[in-house]
Amino acid sequence: MSISKLHSILQFISFGSIMSDMTLLAQSPDYLMEKFNRYIGDESIFEFPKTEQEYGDAKILLLYSENWGNINESLKSIIIFLNRANWDSRTLPSEKVKIFEEYIGDCSLINDSRNGYGNGLHILLNRYLGIYCKEEIIKRDLLKLNRDFNINSALKIIT
Repeated sequence: MSISKLHSILQFISFGSIMSDMTLLAQSPDYLMEKFNRYIGDESIFEFPKTEQEYGDAKILLLYSENWGNINESLKSIIIFLNRANWDSRTLPSEKVKIFEEYIGDCSLINDSRNGYGNGLHILLNRYLGIYCKEEIIKRDLLKLNRDFNINSALKIIT
């Protein structure tokens, strides 16, 4: 995975991190989709269909639909992803990527030409993201993810 795609995921998670379950429930479907489109790309990235068991935490989906009515599959995935990947400085980027791939789709489909690193984030979130990425264990994980992406890309060219 390229660093810009990883940063897109981290930006989207950091946007979601300011929201507890209650504030996530207060965000309109349009607002969540707007942020998703800004940091990740359009809905073509989603891998469907998913069963209710695959979503796992149905409680937040039930609460969200009570506030906003029926929600589509894309929005279900976004809500579960934000809820599961909620910002935690102990969670490695590689773990966040696994959660993204589980609930959203293939990271290679992220439109990384949308925004540069930190673009569009509140200054405090941008600062926190910078501090997070500078922690030694996080830097090592970021480098490993980037190395793995480069190796996989080279192997695709060869085969």
